[in-house]
Amino acid sequence: MFLLKVVKKHEEQKKVSSIRIRKTLPKPQTNLTPMGLPKPVRVKKKDFSLEEIYTNKNFSKPPESRLETIFEVPLNRKNGSESWFGPRRVKRFLEFLEVGEARKPKKPLVGVGKTDEPSLSVQDVDSLLCSKLDELNLWLIHDQSEERETDNAV
Repeated sequence: MFLLKVVKKHEEQKKVSSIRIRKTLPKPQTNLTPMGLPKPVRVKKKDFSLEEIYTNKNFSKPPESRLETIFEVPLNRKNGSESWFGPRRVKRFLEFLEVGEARKPKKPLVGVGKTDEPSLSVQDVDSLLCSKLDELNLWLIHDQSEERETDNAV
């Protein structure tokens, strides 16, 4: 009898699974978009240029060959000398030709917004029409009486 119990213990040990069951769930990745694609890494900095602010993009400095060079033309004076600064101020500006695509308008949400008013019944329409006609008739009578008074006064 003793031998049988030992054999059963060995059989039970062989059946035990070697797969480890994790008690804690793995942390979800936070740098993924809703589609599961990785988000672009944002550059963390404190100083932003005007272009970065207005285009709302992470700005990387373009190569010098991409930016147009502004050449200053010297002014010729009457006495033949050249002057780099004129009497009036000149405003200079840069145009950013590479503008992003226009945003598509948002689709209206289904089931949200104005609800159509229920159509009036025939009786309601008749009563509304009668009341409006009565108001118009009273206004015309009042207007005609005022005209007669002004004609009689003249």
